[in-house]
Amino acid sequence: MTGFRAIAALYKQHRNATFPQLARAAEFRGTDLVLLDSNIAGCVLTYLENKGDLAPHLLEVLNWDRIVARQVALEHSDAETRSYFDRLATLAERVCS
Repeated sequence: MTGFRAIAALYKQHRNATFPQLARAAEFRGTDLVLLDSNIAGCVLTYLENKGDLAPHLLEVLNWDRIVARQVALEHSDAETRSYFDRLATLAERVCS
């Protein structure tokens, strides 16, 4: 599976996932987790809709957000939240690479 197709498949899996209950109305080091999810998902969707192209300013946003999502995945106490943000960070990392 090509990188683009793998990103599309992972994005579809993510889109079908339920946002973790414990992450609702929660922040991680000052970052709202719903907004973090929305930012990354929006950038990934734009990347997919543009057939693998993402504007430099959006890549910059995505690169920053991927770091935060990875930290959430590594440090959150709830397993469901960790898994959700691990997938989100992986999506961002694949688009940024």
